[in-house]
Amino acid sequence: MAETGTTDGEAPTGRLPVILFPTCLGDLMSPQTVVDATRVLEACGCDVGTAKGTTCCGQPGFNSG
Repeated sequence: MAETGTTDGEAPTGRLPVILFPTCLGDLMSPQTVVDATRVLEACGCDVGTAKGTTCCGQPGFNSG
């Protein structure tokens, strides 16, 4: 999965550019789901990347009070 900072225009491969935001829960609790989502998107013709500089949004702490 490539790391990119923008979704403007067409991907260098000519495929549809998609930015996947897996969240910290996806990264830490269910990383295989993120891998599987990437594979599905790629099979559908997408060039999948992740957004640069993304961090935890705080949802786990918010949910736990």
